[in-house]
Formats: sequence, C-alpha cells, structure tokens
Amino acid sequence: MSRTEIAWHGGQVLMFFPLAGHRTAAPDSLASSSPGASVQPLDIHGCPSYVFGNDWYCFYQDKNWGGRRLQWSDAYHNPVYFSDYGFEKQTSSWVNGGGKTIFVDNSSGGQLWQEAAHTVSSYVGDARNDKAWSFTTS
Repeated sequence: MSRTEIAWHGGQVLMFFPLAGHRTAAPDSLASSSPGASVQPLDIHGCPSYVFGNDWYCFYQDKNWGGRRLQWSDAYHNPVYFSDYGFEKQTSSWVNGGGKTIFVDNSSGGQLWQEAAHTVSSYVGDARNDKAWSFTTS
C-alpha cells in the first residue's frame, strides 16, 4: 500500500490518487506485488487485468482515464454504490478488465451504460458524464 492508495473490504475495493503534478493515478501496487503471484497482471490504464485470477473493474474521475481511479475486484458484492466511496456522480471513463458485463445506473435507477467484458471507454459522453450512481455485474 502506498500513500496514494486507500483500500476497503480487505483490498477488494481500492482508490488511487494521482501524485501532485500528474494527470493519472499510478498503477495498482497491490496487484503488481502480490506475494506468490505466478502471473503478473496486464496494466490497462492503471487497471489490472488477469488471464487467470480476480477480475478488476475500474472507474476514473476524468476522461482519458485521468484523475482518481476507483476499482473493484470481481469477488465484491452487487450492487455497488459509488456514494459509499465518495465517488458518486464522478465517473468520466472506465476499464472493464474482467470477464463480466457491468451495468452502470444513475441515481433514479435508470441504466446509463453497459460495459462488455474486457472493454474500455475513454469518455462516457456528455449525456452520461458525472452521473454514475451504482453498478452491478453479471
């Protein structure tokens, strides 16, 4: 764990902050330094993705994967509320590094977008920007 990371729920939810003067948060130091890990993750805009092992789903404060990054392990529960982590209405881009489909909703429960497995978006678009309230996986 570094001074630019916060972990919840035993490391299943992580938030990363950019260092002063940087636009993007650093890659996940926990995933890249897991003791006994025989397979190192791919780094997709700072979001870890494994061929075998936990899948990670990352949401970014700014477009082009900038600003704070909030990421979840696929082992975490459904639904996930961004407000539990001070990230409600903050998402501008995302990485789905896992094998599940992600459904992102607004505060009234309407679906904003759907993320297919192993896909990315550099910007959610003006109509959806900073409106994400929760997500579920399937």
